Amino acid sequence: MEQSLFLTGFMGAGKSSVGKLLARRLGVKFLDLDAEIERRERRSIKEIFETSGEEGFRKAEAEALGQVLGGPPSVVALGGGTLSRQSNRKALNGKLVVNLSASFEELYRRIRDTGDTRPLVRDGEEALRARFEERKPTYDGVGIQVETGGKTTEEVAAEVLSKILGPCPKEKRCER
Repeated sequence: MEQSLFLTGFMGAGKSSVGKLLARRLGVKFLDLDAEIERRERRSIKEIFETSGEEGFRKAEAEALGQVLGGPPSVVALGGGTLSRQSNRKALNGKLVVNLSASFEELYRRIRDTGDTRPLVRDGEEALRARFEERKPTYDGVGIQVETGGKTTEEVAAEVLSKILGPCPKEKRCER
């Protein structure tokens, strides 16, 4: 793979689980931007939000994104709000970005079922729905779209690979 693949989408869309599988199949490293932020900042996302607020977190996120963009080709799971900042969208312009989407109801079910405790989840379902609706136009503007609702991680990864590499020839059995 000559360039990094960036996965975006709302929390619960499958960026990390699909990203890890894609990285294995493509033979590259998987990076989770939130984990990179925690590593760089030497504190948790929760602590960053508590001490620096969302704006402080977004600043740290932009710095981590810049570092990832300068690194070797990888599969990168962006944070759910990474594209909310225009500077991040500009930095990713021309890069290989795939939006993993699902209905709010599907995403909320996934978030609830996993017991997610991220700061934005604690605000409750209605606040989360408002954030989803606020971000949806940005996600919808991403050039490559993959619907994840009702699909396994393997099916989503195969669809992403098909969209970025082209379909598998009928005469070959592709490991996608």
